[in-house]
Amino acid sequence: MAAKWDTLENGLQARTHETRKFGRRFDRFVRGRYQVDGERKFVSFGWESVWVAGERARMKAEGDAAPRMSFVEFCQGELARLKKNAMKGEGPITLKEDRKLALAKQRKEEEARARAEREAITFDTLFKEQYIPFVTAEGKKSVSQEKSLYKTWIEPALGQRPVKDISPLDIERIKHRVAKKRSDRTTQYVLAIVRRIFNFAIQRDLVDMQNPTRKVKFPSPDNARVRFFTKDQAQELIDSLRPKSTQLAEMTEVSLYSGLRWGEVAGLLWADVDINQKTLFVRDPKNKRSRTVPMPERLVNLFLSKERGGAAEMIFPSKKKGQSTWVSKTIKRTLDEMGVNVGITDPRQKLSFHSCRHSFCSWLAMEGVPLHVIGELAGHRTLKMVQRYSHLAPATMKAAVALLDQPDKPEQKAKVIPMVSTA
Repeated sequence: MAAKWDTLENGLQARTHETRKFGRRFDRFVRGRYQVDGERKFVSFGWESVWVAGERARMKAEGDAAPRMSFVEFCQGELARLKKNAMKGEGPITLKEDRKLALAKQRKEEEARARAEREAITFDTLFKEQYIPFVTAEGKKSVSQEKSLYKTWIEPALGQRPVKDISPLDIERIKHRVAKKRSDRTTQYVLAIVRRIFNFAIQRDLVDMQNPTRKVKFPSPDNARVRFFTKDQAQELIDSLRPKSTQLAEMTEVSLYSGLRWGEVAGLLWADVDINQKTLFVRDPKNKRSRTVPMPERLVNLFLSKERGGAAEMIFPSKKKGQSTWVSKTIKRTLDEMGVNVGITDPRQKLSFHSCRHSFCSWLAMEGVPLHVIGELAGHRTLKMVQRYSHLAPATMKAAVALLDQPDKPEQKAKVIPMVSTA
């Protein structure tokens, strides 16, 4: 049986629920009707109980103390608005169209609000609330150093500036300020931090702009170490470190005779040491390319003298809080005691732990080992990085040039075999 619709007023109709009550009377569903170009249109406004509950919630949330209109009054107002739109031929003529337009308007307002928030974000907010939490969660080892350089050089210049307003000229000012008091390497690192922060924000749509550091020329410092340990100095360093820390002495010996970086030595697991093959496996190094390094007998004997742990156990576990700082100070103090850096002011000329790796490469070059082999053993990313050792292999280079002194070989004439006719 079709639902019975009762006429209310001004084009409204209602049908009553058979069982559900709302207040003292049965709940009712209200709709409106009107004509557009001779065609009858119906607009459903829904159940009175549902509308009243929603209206009460809205008034409570908005703190609206004004008298509440009735459901019928609401329906009359909405119907009059839709009829007016139909007569003018403008705007929605159904609630479905109305909701669609309202949703589009809401989405546009949200996009505008998000755009305004992006444009208002300061560099300080970007760094502290977005970038640092991300790189910390990623386990980036340089977080503390980046925080320190940011606070000293970047925050005073850019901290309170909206990110969208930062220009290449602002980056240039930071560059010149750092360069006046620090080395080219520090200047380069500070600019690299700024570049990483911008790239982070651009890739995640936190800002809509081009990275301003693209138009800033970064310094290209020459930080290549020049000096290296002699074999006697290397042994003296190992012997001098042993009373202070057996482990540090052993780690120094490993770096000297395998070319491993400090982090690579510190990260060695027992699974990485193959005594039978006399090799070390370097996993996840700085250049992201794992490699296998042969061991000389002295390193084989060093590892044989140690009590072997489980495959996943570290060979040189960190025993101190702030281990890297303690190591740097201990190495420096020991080298000062040896007197190898007395009177030297150029950092590139000073011997340090990194000089162990540099010494390994230099010793090999002096023995005539090809540069590309040295590069593979040391894990250098490019041949350019290992070319610094070319001057240490004069015998190899002389032998190459000496080839030019050899007389030309006589030309080999082809032997002509005559054709023999079989006819």
